[in-house]
Amino acid sequence: MRHNTNTQTPIPPDEAVGTKPPDAAIIHYTLASAASGLVTLEILDAAGKPVRRYSSADRNENPTDQTAPVPLYWYRAPQNLSGAAGMHRFLWDIHYQPIPGGGGGRGGLPIAAVPHDTVPVPSGPWAAPGQYTVKLTVDGKSDTQPLTLKMDPRVTTPAIGLAQQFTLSKQLYDGIIEAQKTLEEIRAARAATTGSAKASAERLAQLQALEGQPGGRGAAADGPDTFNSVIGSMNQLLGLLQGADAAPTTQLTAAVAGRRAALTRLMARWNAAKNGSR
Repeated sequence: MRHNTNTQTPIPPDEAVGTKPPDAAIIHYTLASAASGLVTLEILDAAGKPVRRYSSADRNENPTDQTAPVPLYWYRAPQNLSGAAGMHRFLWDIHYQPIPGGGGGRGGLPIAAVPHDTVPVPSGPWAAPGQYTVKLTVDGKSDTQPLTLKMDPRVTTPAIGLAQQFTLSKQLYDGIIEAQKTLEEIRAARAATTGSAKASAERLAQLQALEGQPGGRGAAADGPDTFNSVIGSMNQLLGLLQGADAAPTTQLTAAVAGRRAALTRLMARWNAAKNGSR
């Protein structure tokens, strides 16, 4: 079930409120003895492909007093995958692995914040209803259990519409990750640029034209597409797709296809640049 998306004032921290049930898939596991090494918990889809991975080595990514844009009492305490002996509860938020760095704009706190219990807006898409596998690995030994995701029964969108919504969301999600990875390669190439001053300037200009400015939107009126602009526009479309359990409009479907085509063209330009051509 989705969180409240009304843009009312968040609940004041001194207002008495009850505790809601966990807004996640609840996973219990028991360890007879403490793990001597890494503990991992993986969520796999029906085809065995990874959806989410947690590790006992994961770091707390909540902001600090110096980096938080709002008081820390708004944030939910982070959960840790424990390797201690005994019984444990862990919660999967029913989303794909977060996009590194928040995906270029998502990841802030929602307007419907709850004191001490607010999490950033996920940058990964919702997992689609269906069959999944939970895989726990402790000291090299793995155990699995099935998990079934069901849609909120109040949602009346046909299954084919929900499937289309997920397919387009996953295409954008994969595209953003691919573009971010390529951006890292471009930045590494810029740092490694050597040679004569003229050759270096030409090479840097070529790489800068591919990278673009952070936050660039890349619409036709704003100039040519860059990897930064494609990431920004894909994030905007992903936010629209993930805003409700509804079938995508024809305009949104066309926009996703357009952004995927733009990324394909940019990848071709980058591959040509790596091979020394323009």
